[in-house]
Amino acid sequence: MSILTFKTLEYVTYITILVLAMWSSHKKGEKEGSTYMLKYLRDHKFLDDTGYHRFMAHVRAEKNSIDEEEKDS
Repeated sequence: MSILTFKTLEYVTYITILVLAMWSSHKKGEKEGSTYMLKYLRDHKFLDDTGYHRFMAHVRAEKNSIDEEEKDS
């Protein structure tokens, strides 16, 4: 194998590992951030269990209405 091929393969491997690490970190951060936000809201009584269920029902209804609007267009 020539030096050029080896270097190209090495750089492609580094870039691939970097992209995978960034993607994994982003997904983990999204999950931890959402969990932290819900815990904070519950701990400070902004969102108790009953309020959480009403909130989630509202979010699902909004999502369904948006999905139906997209189907109609």
